[in-house]
Order: sequence, then C-alpha cells, then structure tokens
Amino acid sequence: MSPSTKKNNCFPSLQDTQDKAAQQQRNGQKVRFENEEAEIIRISPFMVIITKDRVVCGALHHRLEYLAA
Repeated sequence: MSPSTKKNNCFPSLQDTQDKAAQQQRNGQKVRFENEEAEIIRISPFMVIITKDRVVCGALHHRLEYLAA
C-alpha cells in the first residue's frame, strides 16, 4: 500500500488566470491591440477597450501588448 499524497494541479484554473490578468491591467491603461493604440475602459466582468475608431469587448487578455508607462 502506498501512502496517499496530495497532488498539485499542474493546470491553473480559469479563475486564477483571470485574477492574474486583472492584476496586470487597470482602467485607463494604454495598450496595443491589432497594431492600434487602445485604452482599457473596463476589466470586469469582461474587458472593454477603445481604439481610434471602434470599441472592442470580450476575452482580450491574450491579444494585448502592453505599452511602456
């Protein structure tokens, strides 16, 4: 009989991923989205950004490039 051990999950949960992304981003932050400068308007419950000529919302965390402050 082998001793039971607690296994750590090697896959982060969706909530953990969203929390980390939310900590890195803030309202009013300038980012680059599809080679256009954009501004973050809202982060939760889903991200909303505004570019020069459009408003984009949804799961955008992985599609953003961060600009230097």
